[in-house]
Amino acid sequence: MTSVRSRAGQARLALALSAAAALLLAAVTVSAGVAGMLARPEWRPIGTAAELRQAGPQLFTLENSEFYLAWVGSTPIALSTRDPHKGCRIRWYPEWRLFADPCGGSAYDPDGRYRRGPSPRSMDELPTRVVGGRVEVDVTRIIPGRQHV
Repeated sequence: MTSVRSRAGQARLALALSAAAALLLAAVTVSAGVAGMLARPEWRPIGTAAELRQAGPQLFTLENSEFYLAWVGSTPIALSTRDPHKGCRIRWYPEWRLFADPCGGSAYDPDGRYRRGPSPRSMDELPTRVVGGRVEVDVTRIIPGRQHV
């Protein structure tokens, strides 16, 4: 009789330990996911707003990320050079005042808005801010462009 009770107790203990291990694993997984989503931005200064403000977009490469800095009124925006359709490199064409993907033919306005072509959305952006007159870009995150119909 004692051996049956002993085995039942061991089974309950094993079940409780398994449940605790599963719960711990789930907590670690969720924590890692939340930490990734809440990761602190890594702002990198690229220059003063006064020196960067120009008529057309400027190409920058920062930590293996390539982007165009453009202005919408007095607000700087960083536009990824990767086309959302197939990933080809988008180029700025000053004579036509538009961005275009030479691989697929998509075209975008100077602020990155979709104009025409096979791309499913506007140009992707990188978070940008101005602090103390300096323009900063977070090259670790991409903000997908707006979908079009």
